Amino acid sequence: MDVIKTTDEYMKSRLRKFSKDELIEALLALGYGTVDSIVNKCEFDRMAKEHKQREQSEQQFLAEKEELNKCIASYNSLAKKAREEGLTALSLEDVNKMRALLDKIDKIQKRWREDERLYLK
Repeated sequence: MDVIKTTDEYMKSRLRKFSKDELIEALLALGYGTVDSIVNKCEFDRMAKEHKQREQSEQQFLAEKEELNKCIASYNSLAKKAREEGLTALSLEDVNKMRALLDKIDKIQKRWREDERLYLK
């Protein structure tokens, strides 16, 4: 495996010496069948990478959604306690916890809005 990695790195270092146009001309000289195979491989690799990124993004979204729901439930529990017993009955620890929960909720929602803007472009 190390030999392949070393060979790949060696070939990459050799290819980097040439401009994009020089490489395109050399590929075209190999014949259209070979070039078509190379283009298909590049397209497949790009689609696989995009698919993997979408899956990771979806997994992150689901994890954040679960965390958001837990934060909201915890905050609502503390808010209910404050309504029933009065805000002054809450301990300083509970108030700080509510503030931290609001910050966490806000952080997740801001990230989602930023992601949404990226997808709308």
